[in-house]
Amino acid sequence: MYNPIAGLHRKAMEATTPDSSDDEFSLSSDIDSDDEFDLEDKELEDKELNRKLALYLALQVPSTDYEKKKRGPRMKSDRKASSWEFVLSWTDEVFYKQFRMHKEEFEDLANRCKTKYPGKKSGRENYELAVKRGNASTGGNHTPLEIKLAIFLRMCAGASYLDMIWYGVSLKSVHSIFQQMLLLVDKALPDKEIFNFPETGEELNRTANEWSELMALSKCHDMFTGTFLAGDGLVIPIICPTEEELLRAGLSHFHFRNRKGCFAIIVCAFCDAYGMIRWMAVDWPGSTPDIVAYKQTELYKMFTSGKIPNGFHMVLDEAYSSIGGDQHLCPYSKTQLKKARAENKTKYEQMKTFNNLLSSQRITIERCFGMLVRKWGILWKPLEFSLETNMLIVKVCCKLNNFCIMAWKKKGKKAYQIAAMEAKFEQAMDSDAGLFLGWTSSSASNDDIHKSGTLPPLYYPTVPPLH
Repeated sequence: MYNPIAGLHRKAMEATTPDSSDDEFSLSSDIDSDDEFDLEDKELEDKELNRKLALYLALQVPSTDYEKKKRGPRMKSDRKASSWEFVLSWTDEVFYKQFRMHKEEFEDLANRCKTKYPGKKSGRENYELAVKRGNASTGGNHTPLEIKLAIFLRMCAGASYLDMIWYGVSLKSVHSIFQQMLLLVDKALPDKEIFNFPETGEELNRTANEWSELMALSKCHDMFTGTFLAGDGLVIPIICPTEEELLRAGLSHFHFRNRKGCFAIIVCAFCDAYGMIRWMAVDWPGSTPDIVAYKQTELYKMFTSGKIPNGFHMVLDEAYSSIGGDQHLCPYSKTQLKKARAENKTKYEQMKTFNNLLSSQRITIERCFGMLVRKWGILWKPLEFSLETNMLIVKVCCKLNNFCIMAWKKKGKKAYQIAAMEAKFEQAMDSDAGLFLGWTSSSASNDDIHKSGTLPPLYYPTVPPLH
């Protein structure tokens, strides 16, 4: 390739070489070769040569042989897409172990998240549209919603943020993705639909019927007809809140110190016969007793205001025994059992039977907490987020647990059996044969509640406060 600078000196010399036809460069013939040039003439000649050389350099036009190369499009390595294709190739068993739900449930949850923003498309859909228009970004920074949901569920299942590198995302963006999906999943699973607290007479009848059917299947004596919830408190360990959070809450770090020796928040939850949480709240620091937390809830106000008919009750543990009444069934304490044993052995045996049968229903809330914590490994160690985020994480984990149980009831191994019980209940409701049809807060009596039991009403749930 021609270089205009390479032969610069040569061209300059050719342009300034004296020619016989050029008078300006011709030498006078009358000058003798033996005579020396005069010094002044030599200087004039050098100046003229330099002037012509400078003129030549100034007139040089840059070569057009060089053309600036246009930068071609970069080859995009779609690592996120290949990662998701690899995830989809897993068996359903491996997929469940990773994300704590089956593929169908995952797709349902992803579609719910997408519908929260109907005017927007996922990152992959936007990228595909951009490719068709020819103006796709070469950076490849988009992250499909499915990848974000997978990252969120893996972290809820107990995985470290360092493990998320396999999904083709920057480790710096993992926590922002988790926070984004935490809010999105909370909106995609509405409280009314997921918790579905039974409020109407039909819903209360349906929930109580589930307890009766399951008690009958286990061949257990159906003493507590009318049970619709089992409740208890759960301790969720957290790190010590910051000074700013404590100042905003008006509390000190001693309020969050639980009797188990850790900083914690208290969850007050109540479940149905299948272990689905039908009502929950996580609004108290770790030092709050269960009964104190419960008495501050809206659920307790529903009982005291008569919104829950007298024919329905909850089964609780001994910590709630000071509430008393026919709607909060609690076991007899050791003190009461010891006193009854000394006074009347028959009475003692009846009270022990009552405790055993009540425990067979109350244990359901313990199983519910076990499934919740065992499934979502993020609860295995103290939560390290802000106080508000920790509370939301617990709530979303409860929603996800209910979401999985709802899918199991429809498509699980016992789905046919559950559907048969539902059909039986619907038939009983249509024929007005339901046990609790037409119940109101003033139409039930203690004898009616326990009419299917064998023990006299005297030994049913009214327990005096412990002193």
